[in-house]
Amino acid sequence: MLNKAEDIADGAKVLDKINDGNKIDLPRIEPKVLEDVTYVDDVIRSTDEVFDYSKYKLMDGEKIGDFGEGVVEGMLRKEEFGGYDTFYRVQNKSGNGVDIVATNKKGDVYIAEVKTTQQDRLWNKGETKDIPLSKPQREMGGEKYSTDRLERAANKDDGYTDGKSTSEAKKAKEAIKEAKANGNKIEHKKIDVHVDKDGNLRNIPKVKEWKAKPPKPKK
Repeated sequence: MLNKAEDIADGAKVLDKINDGNKIDLPRIEPKVLEDVTYVDDVIRSTDEVFDYSKYKLMDGEKIGDFGEGVVEGMLRKEEFGGYDTFYRVQNKSGNGVDIVATNKKGDVYIAEVKTTQQDRLWNKGETKDIPLSKPQREMGGEKYSTDRLERAANKDDGYTDGKSTSEAKKAKEAIKEAKANGNKIEHKKIDVHVDKDGNLRNIPKVKEWKAKPPKPKK
């Protein structure tokens, strides 16, 4: 009780000095330095939530396709890109299939075809040109193509014989089924990853809707 009374008395003295026009020397309060934060759309975010493409580099002997898929996985794990934390990959003996089927804790599903290149002509000094899809990928579009390939892998058809791809495909199909039943978001994206000659990412991967482009009818 005595300490409280003394604090009140001290406060009253300070107010008296201010009212009399006297200068008061108050203790300096140092601003707290925020570490590991950055700004996204003028909002402070932890760097754990933000994708930093400068941290990625293609290593000697690493397959460029595997590198690109790893970059995209790292990007999708960040909160700003949906916070996806479970990833399925499905490939046959030729390396064809569905690059990424990802899910997050909300039950959303993100299906991606990842294309990676070091070609300067496609980077085009930052005015990027599309990295081409295969004919089936282009003509079928994301939903139809991924559904077809997941079905083939689940049934061990078309070279999907390693066992792992079949297991991954079944899990991915189940995740998609649950997302549809619960009304969760299901996205189909085509993502281009541009790498320079030294193995550095040129920029954040380019994300586009993976829409079908059927062939033009022959005249």
